[in-house]
Amino acid sequence: MLQAFSLLSAASAVLASVHVPLQRQSDVPDLAHQYAPQIQFHPDEQYFSSSIDAFLSRVHAQGPSHAPLPQPAPLTRHNLASSLPNFGSDAFQVDKNTDADPVTDRDGNLPEEFGWMRGERPEGGVGPPVYVLRAGRKGGEFDLYYWLFYPYNLGKVYPGLEDFGYTGDHLGDWERIRIRFSPDEKPQEVEYYAHSGGQGQGPLNWDDPLLTKIEGTHPLVYTANGSHGLWSFRGEHIYETVADKYPLSDLTADGGAVWSAWRSPLEVYDWSASASAGDYEGDGAWLGFGGKWGNQGQGECGKPEGVKDCPLTDGPSTPSWQVEKDI
Repeated sequence: MLQAFSLLSAASAVLASVHVPLQRQSDVPDLAHQYAPQIQFHPDEQYFSSSIDAFLSRVHAQGPSHAPLPQPAPLTRHNLASSLPNFGSDAFQVDKNTDADPVTDRDGNLPEEFGWMRGERPEGGVGPPVYVLRAGRKGGEFDLYYWLFYPYNLGKVYPGLEDFGYTGDHLGDWERIRIRFSPDEKPQEVEYYAHSGGQGQGPLNWDDPLLTKIEGTHPLVYTANGSHGLWSFRGEHIYETVADKYPLSDLTADGGAVWSAWRSPLEVYDWSASASAGDYEGDGAWLGFGGKWGNQGQGECGKPEGVKDCPLTDGPSTPSWQVEKDI
């Protein structure tokens, strides 16, 4: 059984460990709070984060090719995994009020009926919940993964192919940083992730000059405009060159909204490589969902030669499944 910690009720919370025992269970929420990041948005950002609860209240699940699936209404964090246990990655979450695909126009704007996908702009540093997974490692080290959820990911425009518009849009977007700790709970490094192919900045030692720490302990994280890849500094970050001629980049900058994760709700969960979907219960039951947090991507779209993605691509997997790839 894997249960959630609430920072508001940490003293009474109980966390059952699986596979890797937590050495100081009651301290984990405090540690997550102490090192929670500060997220700096680009001033032009229009697709912000939200809670998973707000997202699930607006979607339902479908199979491949929009096939209907039996499910409760509404989907919630408590029934998501248990109601769709046999569909795995074939279960996609789509807007329950329309059959249209959420694809942006050439200016990066969604149709009006998808306005809810713009999420919640942080105010006064306070934003939606941040979801934290604690993953033990050999030798007593452990990682805290800070996961940020966005209802929508704006893709990229290929240089010279602006008339084709955006590629790689998708409903649902999970982004993360990882902080590694020594067995005595001292931070060792911070890893910044961007996109699904391991194309991000990678790990920085805790004392690296590229790592800015707010109030001494909170890593500063720049989130890329639209696509939300995470970086430690502002500027243009070319993360991939497609077909040796199309550089794709993330843009980060100061001047936008600020999201201080430690001033926002934190949900902290234990994670284990040996856990199965049924081991996640209570408020953490959603971590057992094996499907996609977004629409099924387009198979054919008449994309130009060399372009790897259609305008709409598959949504991401649940964080618990992505952590498994990292360990």
